[in-house]
Amino acid sequence: MITDQAQPAQLIGREHELREIGAAFNGISERGRALLVAGEPGVGKSALLAAAVEDARRRGLIVLSVRGSEAEAICGLPRNTGC
Repeated sequence: MITDQAQPAQLIGREHELREIGAAFNGISERGRALLVAGEPGVGKSALLAAAVEDARRRGLIVLSVRGSEAEAICGLPRNTGC
């Protein structure tokens, strides 16, 4: 059966990251939270975030999303901190 909605890709080898993101959702309604995901092109950031958004929405959370560009990459943190 073909549908108009794209099916999410299955993530392989991202169990740790998905657990960490899921843990970030705990208590989020009381204190809020922002997550920054950074990495080299092609490592699966978009797929990881798509899975996280799906999880958050299943939990009834509101998801706000932004995108950056290379020109906006300077954020004041050392590169190895994820920024």
